[in-house]
Amino acid sequence: MVMLSDEKYIMVTVLFYIILLFFIFLIMKITDKEAH
Repeated sequence: MVMLSDEKYIMVTVLFYIILLFFIFLIMKITDKEAH
């Protein structure tokens, strides 16, 4: 089993959450446009 350094793990986690929030924001924008 390969051990990841804490810095790399934190970077990947932060990037993942940023992308996830960005996608949620986009979906909310699209659904808002569809509603109006």
